[in-house]
Amino acid sequence: MATRKQTAAGDGSTTEPGIDKFTAVMERFLERISANGDHQEEFKVPKYDGKSDVEQFIRQFMDVAEASHWREQSCLIHLREGLQGDAQDCAKYDTIPKIFNALRAKFGMTAREARRKLTSRNRDSKTKLQEHASHIERLMEVAYPDLPRTVRSELTIDTFMSTIGNQDLQRHLLAIQLPSLEAAVKAGKEFLQVAVGTNKMDSE
Repeated sequence: MATRKQTAAGDGSTTEPGIDKFTAVMERFLERISANGDHQEEFKVPKYDGKSDVEQFIRQFMDVAEASHWREQSCLIHLREGLQGDAQDCAKYDTIPKIFNALRAKFGMTAREARRKLTSRNRDSKTKLQEHASHIERLMEVAYPDLPRTVRSELTIDTFMSTIGNQDLQRHLLAIQLPSLEAAVKAGKEFLQVAVGTNKMDSE
């Protein structure tokens, strides 16, 4: 992903829509890790060099930090340790939220960019359904951060189906009840397995 200039100087903050929601998520995250305390069992710290999806890295790091029961200071040390290459410059900030905001400002997408990607995103035959679903889900989170979770979930499912790149599969998914994106992926895999088996029988 191309590096973008930081949108704010000094504290690594950003003025993109959804910052209030991100701040609230960070506050809950910091409360949880502070309450848990350090724990002997630790998971592998993810690395980030600015060349992959910054939102995915942030989620992975938060999951590892919570599962490892790091206190806030330990979390900050591990976060700085995990930043490499072009991302190392973001380690200069003195709190976890400031580092995350600096990473998002430098390497992330704006909501407008995410919406544009969603309109042009179509799955090719080499992309697995789970991979496509995960990509759509991440774009939706950035594109529409202020939507209620249930509304964004429904929109994510609709977008997944409309960009799936297979008309037969799309018609199949539209004809059944899909309570979640996971259910859509599962139903899609089952349909494709049956379709492959049928095509193999027809060719014999």
